[in-house]
Amino acid sequence: RAAIAGGLTLRFDAMHAITGPYATEILERRLGAPAGSVVNAVPLEDFGGGHPDPNVVWAAPLVDHLMSANAPAFGAASDGDGDRNMILGKGIVVTPSDSLAILAANAHLAKGYAGGISGIARSMPTSQAADRVAAKMKIGMFETPTGWKFFGNLLDAGKVTICGEESSGTGSDHVREKDGLWAVLFWLNLVVEIGIVVTGGLVRLTGSGLGCPTWPQCVPGSYTPVPEQEQSWHKYIEFGNRTLTGVVGIVAIALCLGIFFWARTRRRLLLPAGCVVLGIV
Repeated sequence: RAAIAGGLTLRFDAMHAITGPYATEILERRLGAPAGSVVNAVPLEDFGGGHPDPNVVWAAPLVDHLMSANAPAFGAASDGDGDRNMILGKGIVVTPSDSLAILAANAHLAKGYAGGISGIARSMPTSQAADRVAAKMKIGMFETPTGWKFFGNLLDAGKVTICGEESSGTGSDHVREKDGLWAVLFWLNLVVEIGIVVTGGLVRLTGSGLGCPTWPQCVPGSYTPVPEQEQSWHKYIEFGNRTLTGVVGIVAIALCLGIFFWARTRRRLLLPAGCVVLGIV
């Protein structure tokens, strides 16, 4: 909520499918995104005459918007039954192959996977980006025929933690199925966690840990740095790290509440989401 209030912009295309009401409730009503941030939000029997497949062909209006001069910072889409996803940034489309590799490579930043992942699985048409990640991490890598059913045995046997396919399906061992909601939440976690890592590292490298000598105020009587502080520019680095951590905390709590109240069939996500909150604290 704080990030959106501070100017973070986004667009979510529900493609007139099942995730529309969830996205509207969570992103607009609860987190404060402007009305209209969720488009094609009303589920329709004929999907509004379109095809609810989150790719650059069927979600072309979303892609065009993210490539435009007034593009929001973040974009996403989901399919008819909400189990597949597409992730975009301003001026960029994250391919399903790259999404799988990026999630696997950075899974440790999400507290639910802080202990590492056991392995990665991908469908045969999915690129070998994930293979490079697995080799670097020295974990198992499995290539399967196309079809999510082939991931099931690997998940059940504990051989893989994260799996993905070329058609934008991504999943984890929290459920024996691809999960578009999980993928979007995971991406959100990674974005904010990486931000904390960067700012936290900057605090250490510059010796700015005491840039704000008091807590929760930066200096007595002010929550923000003041010009007369003797900490020079260090105060701005430490204040920036504190601010980002607060925003991340709010996002993590909002995710937990969203899962609890509006994703009742996916309550297994509460544990990793709760771990994110504890990790921030």
